[in-house]
Amino acid sequence: MGLISLAVRIRRGTFEGDFRIESEARALAIFGSSGAGKTTLLDAVAGLVRPEEGRIRIGGSVLFDSSAGIDVPARRRRVGYVRQSPDLFPAMTVSENVAFASSCRAGAGGSRDLPAALGIARLNDRRPRELSGGETRRVQIARTLAAGPEILLLDEPFANLDAPARREILPLVAALPRLAGVPAVLVTHDVEEVFAFADEVIVVEGGRVVARGQPLETLSRPGTWPVARISGVENFLAGTLREPAPGGGTLVEWEGTALRAPAIRGEPGDPVTLALFAEDVLVASGPVGGLSARNALPMRVETIEEAGDAVLLTLVDGPRRLRSRITRDAVSALAIVPGSEITAVFKSAALRALAAVK
Repeated sequence: MGLISLAVRIRRGTFEGDFRIESEARALAIFGSSGAGKTTLLDAVAGLVRPEEGRIRIGGSVLFDSSAGIDVPARRRRVGYVRQSPDLFPAMTVSENVAFASSCRAGAGGSRDLPAALGIARLNDRRPRELSGGETRRVQIARTLAAGPEILLLDEPFANLDAPARREILPLVAALPRLAGVPAVLVTHDVEEVFAFADEVIVVEGGRVVARGQPLETLSRPGTWPVARISGVENFLAGTLREPAPGGGTLVEWEGTALRAPAIRGEPGDPVTLALFAEDVLVASGPVGGLSARNALPMRVETIEEAGDAVLLTLVDGPRRLRSRITRDAVSALAIVPGSEITAVFKSAALRALAAVK
């Protein structure tokens, strides 16, 4: 019997979703782009939106079953829900907010060690208006856990936090299933958050599940176009299959160039789309040789963009276009400027053939 099991059809305004999830993971991530239905899915588990039909079970408790006429009211579901918007009682202190939640579930309160573990004990006498964004999120989590939930739902808990607060809160959220002793479901559109938190990831797109599995395999090596797109893949190379490559793998014709890719099923002439992360595209100032990477393409730097702690290059050569993410130090060391002639280098293993979603 899974920790979370649901098969529901949901209609909410113009949105329609058909979700089927079965997971034993103590730390589960629901990953997808905006509008995919992630928050609606959490609202259905919490009892804030009623599915058209289906069944929701958490552990041994059936919360909703349309065929059996079961629909447990939200107030009676032992579901802890940390939403994006702050919802602390403004007139209460931090300790009063946490104590109120504990009193709502007699005998089911969370651990008394939670305030210390979450780093909020020093904030006990403050009111919500005196808290920073990161402190507010910590108090929200502590208050939610104080009610003794059977499962913890986290709807993009890092939203509206600045970078330092996010870096501070992320390890804490990742430790919550162990710290609180309850399974947790994190909704996010950020790959880094999935990797830090989850034992398993469910990818949703357009109101349905399009992939599931271990985070590294599912998001770092995406097998379908929707997963690749929302995982942050910058390069989609549409080509056709050629013959098997000497020594293993497959040759793919892409814009007049033969790329070496891992083995791909199909016949010569079959269309194929390859996914390639920008960080897997290295650049060299001039021709290269003696590399283990099997794909090396002479190209020209068209644009240079700031991209957080890195730099994103747009590389062109006739109809061929690639995006490459490298460090600022590399740009400086190689004296790269718009118009620079470089060689784009990437391993065959960095290419991933995308399958159609059925």
